Amino acid sequence: MKKVLIVDPSKTFGHFLRYVLLRLGYNAAHVDSADEGLAVIERSRPSLVTCEAHMREMDGMEFCARVRERKYSPEIPVVMVSVDGTPETKLLARKAGCAEYLTKPVTFSTIHDLMERHLSFSHQRQHLRARMSLKVLVDDGNGEREMRSATMSEGGMYLCTDHPADEGAKLNIKLLLPGLKSPISLRGEVVYSLRNDSAEIAAGMGVKFIGMDDGLINILRN
Repeated sequence: MKKVLIVDPSKTFGHFLRYVLLRLGYNAAHVDSADEGLAVIERSRPSLVTCEAHMREMDGMEFCARVRERKYSPEIPVVMVSVDGTPETKLLARKAGCAEYLTKPVTFSTIHDLMERHLSFSHQRQHLRARMSLKVLVDDGNGEREMRSATMSEGGMYLCTDHPADEGAKLNIKLLLPGLKSPISLRGEVVYSLRNDSAEIAAGMGVKFIGMDDGLINILRN
């Protein structure tokens, strides 16, 4: 499986991007410092690296240049994904050897297209999620709560809530899809939780569906 390293001081963005990459079928890891990123590259040689332009120990340009200089990593693409979208910063990134520059916020589709450009893929990817706002009833064992979905695929969904369940929590889900007279019942597991709104994504939780049979998969697919 292709490995992607995310180097970004924002834990919220790191969790978001890691989850997108996992959904696309990549092995993804997140570190929040440039020094740790360089150590991971030396140790595991990922297939692609993303980094923020502005970090504590060094900026993204110096980080990219140091990756290029290392004996075992000059061929690894470094993609800058930053809140700084100024032409000056983008020019400095290109001069440092950055393979591409994306400005936050980014979407599932943006990351999907990025990976298509830079990494060939040898096995089938997970289905890309579509934006879909639906009422969802969720029970995590502490009573049923109403939430709204933000995105959904046949494999899972992102639920917007100010009080997400903890990672690993099992959920009973009732979902009313357009065209259906009654809700469908699903089981889910929380893959990650974001407890604060950010520029990238609202507070909530990423949920993967578990115990799905072919009938439920076909309903979600169609």
